[in-house]
Amino acid sequence: MTDPTRNSDCNPLGVRPDADCGFGFVFADSSVSQALDATAPVVSSTVIGRTGANGWRVEDVGVTWTVTDPESVITDRTGCEAAAVRTDTIGTDLVCAPRSIGGVANSLVTVKRDTVPPTVPTFRGIDASTYTPSTVPADAAVGCGATDATSGVGGCTVAGYDAAVGTHVLSATATDNAGLTSTSRLTYVVEAAPPTPPSATAPKGTTPPAIVRLSPPVLSAFTGPATARAGKPVVFSLDLDRAASVTFTLSRRASGRKVRGKCVAPARRNRRAARCTRLTTIGSFTAALTAGKRKATFSGRLKGRALTPGSYRITAVPKGADGRPGGPAARSFVVRR
Repeated sequence: MTDPTRNSDCNPLGVRPDADCGFGFVFADSSVSQALDATAPVVSSTVIGRTGANGWRVEDVGVTWTVTDPESVITDRTGCEAAAVRTDTIGTDLVCAPRSIGGVANSLVTVKRDTVPPTVPTFRGIDASTYTPSTVPADAAVGCGATDATSGVGGCTVAGYDAAVGTHVLSATATDNAGLTSTSRLTYVVEAAPPTPPSATAPKGTTPPAIVRLSPPVLSAFTGPATARAGKPVVFSLDLDRAASVTFTLSRRASGRKVRGKCVAPARRNRRAARCTRLTTIGSFTAALTAGKRKATFSGRLKGRALTPGSYRITAVPKGADGRPGGPAARSFVVRR
């Protein structure tokens, strides 16, 4: 039987077929096409944007679609226009659903984008302090941690541990599930225990003189806000074991290229090298603080100029009255407009 919807009516009465003109003209080509095309269009996608780990993209993502159907005309291309994902996301679905006489195809691309490294890792189990061989924490007790708002932290490792007498620098590296990393350092000192004076050297009824140990000041805590307004003061909290002159050094995070193991400024000659994040020192200020929990205020300006919006790191290094520096502590914060 002929399909009435494929007939041409000769009288626009809104009824097919009608009694005045019979069954009209049959659109044979449409009927034949439908009989020959029983398959939906074929869809392929092209995704651009640098890939990190675990299927994450670590820069802006572009998606384009190619739709073909050799058997019939494509009548609809819903969702098949080029698309871009320019914000971090744990999963954005893009669907291209073209239609031809053979049916509808559905092609799905899920984009995961994370362009922000994890937070600067903090150390666990050890402080920027002075220890003796008997009091220095064990290697197994030393660790680190960080957070990542989008892909999550995949791991955090610590290198550089040493229990021998001397000054040692630990390096912590946090890696998120997209493969992006952030690092921090902690300096600690191991000093030989002072010898115990033999009691025979002290006359009866007298107390041996106290042994004075000179050691650098210890900055056991350094905290502050994660964000700040451009040109506005920022207050940081510190905990010192004694009075000290604390120097605060500000560095700005900037993109770079990895050349021979170092993160250097991007240039035409290294434009194909791997991307990395570098720190550029922009200035410092000093505050004299007494022992205990204290606050230090950064004015938000260096040399009279407000910090421009961006990501920054501030490192605090205490110095005692004898000029010996203690271990550094660092914080990261973001300046917004």
